[in-house]
Amino acid sequence: MQVKTKDGYILESVIINSSRMLEPFNIVGLVTDIEIFEHLDLPYITGQVAMMDTFRLYDRLDFQGAEYCTIIIKQTEKSPPIEKRFVIDRLLTNKKANEQTDLLMFHIVEDVLFKSNMLNVNKAYTGKPQKIIESIAKQWLSKDIENICSDIFQDKIRLIVPNLTPLDAMSWVKSRTTTSKGFPTYLFSSFTTEKLIYADLKTLIDGNPINTKAPFIYGVTNTDLEVDGEFRHVAIKEYNLESTDDLYNIIADGLVGARHTFYSTHTAKGASHKFDVAKDVMENVLEGNDGTKAVAFANDFVFDDVPLQEYTSKNIYQISQSGAYDDATGRFRSYDEDTTESDHAKKIMAKALKSFLLKAPISIRIDGAGFIEGNNHYTTGNIVRILFLANRPNDDGAAKLDLKKSGDYLVYGAKHSFGGARYNIHLKCVKLTTFTDDSPMRVIG
Repeated sequence: MQVKTKDGYILESVIINSSRMLEPFNIVGLVTDIEIFEHLDLPYITGQVAMMDTFRLYDRLDFQGAEYCTIIIKQTEKSPPIEKRFVIDRLLTNKKANEQTDLLMFHIVEDVLFKSNMLNVNKAYTGKPQKIIESIAKQWLSKDIENICSDIFQDKIRLIVPNLTPLDAMSWVKSRTTTSKGFPTYLFSSFTTEKLIYADLKTLIDGNPINTKAPFIYGVTNTDLEVDGEFRHVAIKEYNLESTDDLYNIIADGLVGARHTFYSTHTAKGASHKFDVAKDVMENVLEGNDGTKAVAFANDFVFDDVPLQEYTSKNIYQISQSGAYDDATGRFRSYDEDTTESDHAKKIMAKALKSFLLKAPISIRIDGAGFIEGNNHYTTGNIVRILFLANRPNDDGAAKLDLKKSGDYLVYGAKHSFGGARYNIHLKCVKLTTFTDDSPMRVIG
């Protein structure tokens, strides 16, 4: 048996360039740290670059906050490189390290975000929501969308984008879409791929964990374990649980038990729905997922002998349609238009699923090896298996799992940290499933 830590990374170049510069400048030898941030709710990535300025670069290049910063990095010599272009949007730090050196830290944003910030969309669109998103991305940003949605409930709609940037317009349309069961959708970017990814929660949570053969584990050793050339587990170096299980504010938002009324100014009628998260989401939306995926809610909580979900914590009213595009043919609907109570209820189900998904987040730090292997995407939107050993072993001394923290998680955000010879990745994960068997052998072969 051989126990070892994995390799780091190869930073090939960090090139600064702009239309004001005579030629590009490669600062790779001056860079000390790079951090790249991904998030499931954001159609762009951001980051930070720290460098030691010993050549008066800040002075001579006259940084203004619109320079390109192209990063080329790869896992090993044989791995295909990852190339990502950012824009330096602001200087975070400029400090003297000594008499001849300045410490500079830049904030960088993906070039698609900077370009989007300079554009304004005021245009009418007609079609299926996902096609509208693809059209805006292609027309305004020359960006392709990888659509992995299993199904989108909303059919043809007509809308006028109300004075938004292209990325904001795409997110606005995305926020309207659900699956036929009421699962929400996401539009996000990745450090390792060029396309934006459009996905629904149903498709994401139905995926298999990417690390079933090497689960992330806390409580055995602080090194990764390799046996006969294959990793058996990846050690969690650090973890953090904060602001979890906040059911109070979810109740206050009307996403446990509440009455939602959608009013049409066109027909002068309202569709009212008494939302019950246990019936509407756990029994309806999550049917076929063992009732455990995506919702961390115990439906047997009672307060004054009444189940929590049967209370009406809020009466929420909103205008859902105006008939602005009604041509009496029924060919398309306006942005927020629906006709039946069950159709309107899908909007509430999607909001509830998003809120409960974030109810029990955990942040972990592990070795980043394998996460930048070519053009494959292994972070946001993927499922990972995380294991925690229980504080006490079994009576026979055998190790047991902490069932509250152990389970399969959806990666909601990621931070790639490159510094010196190390590459760590910080994952913000949200819990999907809880194991019923506390034996580690169930999930570690």
